Amino acid sequence: QAPDGSSDDSRAAAGFSRPPPPSGGMPWEVAERLWRRVSGSQYRGINEEEYEGMEEGSGDDEESPPEGMNGALEAQTAPPQELLFTVPEDHRPGDRVCVKGPHGPLLVPPPPGARPGEPCSVRLGPPDVYVVTVPERAASGDRMRFRAAGGDEFQVIVPSGKGPGDTFEVSPPVVMVQVPPGAASGDRVVFQSPDGDCLTAYVPPGLHAGQYFAASL
Repeated sequence: QAPDGSSDDSRAAAGFSRPPPPSGGMPWEVAERLWRRVSGSQYRGINEEEYEGMEEGSGDDEESPPEGMNGALEAQTAPPQELLFTVPEDHRPGDRVCVKGPHGPLLVPPPPGARPGEPCSVRLGPPDVYVVTVPERAASGDRMRFRAAGGDEFQVIVPSGKGPGDTFEVSPPVVMVQVPPGAASGDRVVFQSPDGDCLTAYVPPGLHAGQYFAASL
């Protein structure tokens, strides 16, 4: 059983089994801890057979995906975000709902307890939000480091108005990467960070074109 309480079988079914070791970039141990926290397999693109009303130009019908550096496929990205929608009146328990995603339609599971006709939202991104305590001698605008429960260390800036002993919430510094057409589990993709840097990542196991996964920044 994994440290997060999930079994190996459940993690494999969700697309979180161990991929081929990356030949560069973040160590596998860091990537594994990050991917355990991301429900990327729940957010997948759909094809015309599943949704005939798909908007044209959503990117799902590209014939040849663009290639980036060294033959890696170029991927689109989006910041972690809340996807807002209304549960359809004819929704049945267990069904996924078609919503508007960052780059086209997505099938997502409604949150537990959501009822037909009710407005709700799901998060596209890591679910973890950490509560950080400002250390002694730190002030607004200072940089500070904290260690998350999984062992990852992050650097954040103390928000305005916060001082020693105060708390504030932070999310892992990640970007959501959409698996491009033609890519499969273990393939290397290239994408741009919010700062314009060119980064690479490996598609986690179990994910397919149109789905999203989190890449550490």
